[in-house]
Amino acid sequence: MMKQNNNNPQQIQLTHQDLQNLSAFNLMLDLTLKGEKDIDEHLLTIFSLVVAMKPSTIIELGVRTARSTFPFLFAANFVEADLISVDINPVQPDFNFPDNLKSRWSFFQKDAIKFLEEDFPEIMQSDKVVKSGKSKIFYVDDWHSSEHVTKEIDLISEFATPNDIIVLHDLMYYNSQPNYRSEHKPKDPQWANGGPYDAISKLDLDNWEYATIPRCNGLTILRKKASEVYTDL
Repeated sequence: MMKQNNNNPQQIQLTHQDLQNLSAFNLMLDLTLKGEKDIDEHLLTIFSLVVAMKPSTIIELGVRTARSTFPFLFAANFVEADLISVDINPVQPDFNFPDNLKSRWSFFQKDAIKFLEEDFPEIMQSDKVVKSGKSKIFYVDDWHSSEHVTKEIDLISEFATPNDIIVLHDLMYYNSQPNYRSEHKPKDPQWANGGPYDAISKLDLDNWEYATIPRCNGLTILRKKASEVYTDL
């Protein structure tokens, strides 16, 4: 933690940990500004969402090279959150995460639907999550077919509350922004039957709300609506 220098009250002393944090933040900023991978422009947004929401738990569905894992894990360290990542394939990270960050990270090599059916309920009902009273963040960026994403949202929604957010990447895949993309006969089967936008567009907007940042294939924030509106009327 940064400390004030008693000999010079205007000078801030930086610890080794401060310098590590500054280096990581600088890398995240550089990737957000100049990165070439399909999530890079959203890295600082992901970091900011975690810091703002201060969740007890982050569930990341889809890891690959841990590009999105980086801001989730870095932010989790500041707000004392646990990151649980899931991918059907082994992680091949682009980054060498320090031990103090990895202590907050759990990885399940598993199909996301099976994880949500078999492991997710126990995690959500654990004392750590329930008794914390904190929000949760769910991130969806694995297989993108409409059926797959619909099933994920259905399973997540059993434990999601209006205090939580679901973050989805690629509703504007192939950089169709500012327009959503929904192809029902795509060349790549992972976008089958309308892709993730089709799944989200069929949600009942009396119960859900969402908005999308129209950059880098789109980053969508989805939330269950609260049941009440406070008003002076």
